[in-house]
Amino acid sequence: MFTLVVDDFLFKATGPDRREHIDHFLAALKAKYDITTDFSPRLRYIGMTIDYDQAARTITTSVPNYVANALETLGVVRGTRRTDSALLYEPPVYGLAAQQIASIDDSPLMSTAETKRLQRICGIFLWYARITDPTMLCPISKLSSDQAHPTVSVSEARDRFLQYAAWHPDAAIVYRATDMRYVVHSDASYLTEADAHSRAGGIGFLTDNGSQNFSAINGAVECISRIIPTVTASICETEYAAQFINGQSAEGVRNTLCDLGYPQSATDLVADNKCAVGIANKTMKQRRSKSIHMQYHWMRDRVAMGHFNIIWKPGLENFADYFTKAHPVHHVRSMRHFFVATPVSPTISDID
Repeated sequence: MFTLVVDDFLFKATGPDRREHIDHFLAALKAKYDITTDFSPRLRYIGMTIDYDQAARTITTSVPNYVANALETLGVVRGTRRTDSALLYEPPVYGLAAQQIASIDDSPLMSTAETKRLQRICGIFLWYARITDPTMLCPISKLSSDQAHPTVSVSEARDRFLQYAAWHPDAAIVYRATDMRYVVHSDASYLTEADAHSRAGGIGFLTDNGSQNFSAINGAVECISRIIPTVTASICETEYAAQFINGQSAEGVRNTLCDLGYPQSATDLVADNKCAVGIANKTMKQRRSKSIHMQYHWMRDRVAMGHFNIIWKPGLENFADYFTKAHPVHHVRSMRHFFVATPVSPTISDID
């Protein structure tokens, strides 16, 4: 006997007697527990729907109707004007003598009721963004950073995000079969957050051994869009800090893959700042580099240990840039398909 304390789990029987094994296992469970079974290729686990396409060797994860139900609960109606970007893009002004930084928000605070509504929105969509729609990760992260003391101007960003969700209610992540080699893209945006802070972005996915094709990506294993906790003094330090944040996340994934029987060689970490790449590889030293926070040199130590291979690629080949800041609408439209897809129906009629 054993204690069953899970909501959902998957098991697979193989061999010519698999149906007999399945029936025996289910009979043993039903003798002691109230269970339900699902033999369709569309599986459900911790709120996700998982579609397994054996012929195409892909797995698609989605959460059908989650956004539609959330918007109905929040009383949000889709507007007549299509919204394809969750963040309002402000074009940079070139030629300025001083660095263009995030503006100071001095508008009045939201009411208590509106503040609680914003916090509820962040709670509802943060899980969804992490589980199946990473295109929402950066905007919901920005809203979450403002939810403690939100101002009236934050309501504009909130409403734009909700309209983006209303126009893009269904998303899915497609994972294709690979050699299970982990790759990470890392990027950062300098001084784009309040109080002179910067944002780190990253995406990690599985690919084939020896692959250097960075024009396409697999389904995301991990997406990162977070404010760098320290105030960085230069673009180089900001990019170096983003490498540290993405590297620490990737180290856990590397260990998990090794435990699952997929040993990893040095994980390729793609960045688009040559100075930060040079510091991590110890091929370059920035003037006054002592100002760089000491903890970020963890990345350089891991490179020396053979855990990471820091590679420079131009910004157009760095998918992590999407998660660092607002982009023009046409860029968001052209990039969305790299990260999410429209949910598909099962193509297999039998679990065999």
